[in-house]
Amino acid sequence: MFKFILFIGILFTVNAFSQTRPIYSPSAKGLNPKSYRIKAVGSYHPSNGVFDFNGDKVSLAGDESYLMTEGNVELGYGIGTKLDAFLSTRFRQISSKHTNGGTNTLSATNSGLESFAGSVKYSFALEDKIQWAMDFTYRQTSYEQKYFQSASDIPDTELVLGDAGQEYSFGVHTSYARNRGHYLNSIIRYVVPANDLSDEISYRFESAWLWQRLGIILGVQGIQSLKKDNFTSDPLNKPLQATGSGGRFNSINREKMEPYIGLNWGFKKWRLEGETGLTMSGVSVPSGQYFSLGFVYKTSGVTGDSFKIEAFKEYVIDATVIKVSPRGKFMKIDQGISSDVEKGTKFDIFQTDYFGENILVASGVAYEVGADSAIVKILKKYKKIKVKKGFAARGY
Repeated sequence: MFKFILFIGILFTVNAFSQTRPIYSPSAKGLNPKSYRIKAVGSYHPSNGVFDFNGDKVSLAGDESYLMTEGNVELGYGIGTKLDAFLSTRFRQISSKHTNGGTNTLSATNSGLESFAGSVKYSFALEDKIQWAMDFTYRQTSYEQKYFQSASDIPDTELVLGDAGQEYSFGVHTSYARNRGHYLNSIIRYVVPANDLSDEISYRFESAWLWQRLGIILGVQGIQSLKKDNFTSDPLNKPLQATGSGGRFNSINREKMEPYIGLNWGFKKWRLEGETGLTMSGVSVPSGQYFSLGFVYKTSGVTGDSFKIEAFKEYVIDATVIKVSPRGKFMKIDQGISSDVEKGTKFDIFQTDYFGENILVASGVAYEVGADSAIVKILKKYKKIKVKKGFAARGY
């Protein structure tokens, strides 16, 4: 245990520098305009017990079992520079071996299209190394729920596919780039679940370390109930559903805390994402470990550079800003006559974006030119971002 903690501590101090492969996507960063993203994830959720209404863990009996497998497919599209839209669908299969108020063990299985969802996300402008985003999601299940008076009334083959109804959520994303190889990311959502469950707060906090092809993600996720269930003080009288032995659905003020670890492997335009986590504590949820494997593909869309290309501009000079005047009207670059910079040469100034792109900040012209440097007068600003030392200046 000590060695594991030491290993985690070492990872948190590493400043590894990633390359341009799509190894990891901070959730607050939006898609480029006209960019598509396809994400497909399969997951495997066996249960070894249940955390009951009091938070005590109750193990399944030797002849009982519960397994949920899922497949999620999501399509995202960059509507503009800050607004994205997503459509997704979820397939699910559940199998359970359980007792139905007697001594006999019963087996039941249910599978099919579980739900579909739509969401929109608005990403704010990058500020230094921090980016924020907000999203709204609506999800609708493809089935209705059945209720029973007693456990003996539940048919042997009956098993719910999930919590039926409509779900709404509002989320806030925060992404911080310590450097090109280390990101901190958080997602906090206010959720109004289906099936008349209590409103809740879901969270996901993670730290990602990136290398040329490999990404390692460590984090914790979970649910905090707002304890608004109508049967909070009388859980035994809540209407019964065919939930099997897993205790996953029709819960009362569900809560859980789940640490996880993920491994990403990047290719030229797509990546594989593997993840596993363990439910360490909870209320009215199943216990156990989960495993998932995902595929993510994204097109580049319209970037700051491609906007310039579409405007029939071809950059022939690559320079770096080495000094900026106090008022930000002039800047000095590290290229001059020796690099074919002439008085009147036009420049576009970009901020190096730790989140994977270049941001067009301003444009200007060469005002004074020396042998190995030049003074550029800024004529137009595109973003409310101060031009700083280290920005890229591209001439044409």
